[in-house]
Amino acid sequence: MNTDFAYMLSVGMSQIRYSSERLEFRHCEAGLRALSEWLTLFPHEPTWIQRNLGIPTLIARIDCTIVDGELKIFEVEERPAGIGINYQANPQFRSKLETLRKTWPSFGVLVSPKREVNDDYLWNDTVVWNDSLVSHGNGSLVFLRGEPDESWVREFQPCSVSSVLNKGDKSYGVKLGFWAKVTPDDFEDFPWARGFVLKPVQGSKVRGVHIWDPAKGKGWSTRSQILRELQSRGEMYLQPLYSPLRDINGWLVILRIFYGFDVGSKEWVCMGGAWVARNNWRVHVTPDSISGIVVVP
Repeated sequence: MNTDFAYMLSVGMSQIRYSSERLEFRHCEAGLRALSEWLTLFPHEPTWIQRNLGIPTLIARIDCTIVDGELKIFEVEERPAGIGINYQANPQFRSKLETLRKTWPSFGVLVSPKREVNDDYLWNDTVVWNDSLVSHGNGSLVFLRGEPDESWVREFQPCSVSSVLNKGDKSYGVKLGFWAKVTPDDFEDFPWARGFVLKPVQGSKVRGVHIWDPAKGKGWSTRSQILRELQSRGEMYLQPLYSPLRDINGWLVILRIFYGFDVGSKEWVCMGGAWVARNNWRVHVTPDSISGIVVVP
């Protein structure tokens, strides 16, 4: 893989570097099996989508890598970012999303004023919340972009097509075998020689995530930082350190694969997505990262 970029993609005031190189994702079925199990484990809340369709969201994203030909999942995002970016950059994703939207109920995106970067305007009607916006039970559905600790999001829970208060909940990963719950008492027994990722029980955007890389690559945390975080939180999740895909320049590459729900057929569709590369273990979309298109067969 070549980390040279071919163009800049504008998202609001930000720009994302995109490569012309495409990857093909050949593990759609493995991802679907994991997603099917995840659907039974993600905690229930009284949202519109749970009450009417029995699922936590209309669109989910699997962040993953491939190790020795096997799909390794970092986590499942039930309210994923990047829909608009992929809609603009990836023609196959755009086509699949448009097909799925014909089966979805109509809804808009309601965005927190605290959210610094948002790309949802690229694919849907988007409004930034203010205190004049209230839900009067008028049947209007929303896809929320607000954190669970923002009090206003509770009012829109009954009309949400994705998670609200459970956003970023990672309890599903214990039963799926993705990670294990740990406390400060387990600190000395961590797999220091192999490496690991320590993550909060609920959260997103790599907040509170610590990576221990025995080779001390960029983006790693110190033992003292890890212990302080664990002591502060009381309990966290410990996951093996799966090797990202690496390109010829040594950059770390992960895959972000979207799955959308077809309301008519009641089936999940693999939509493709993007690869993200960064010279850092904390691989996500940043000014120093490079992204590219991922298609499915």
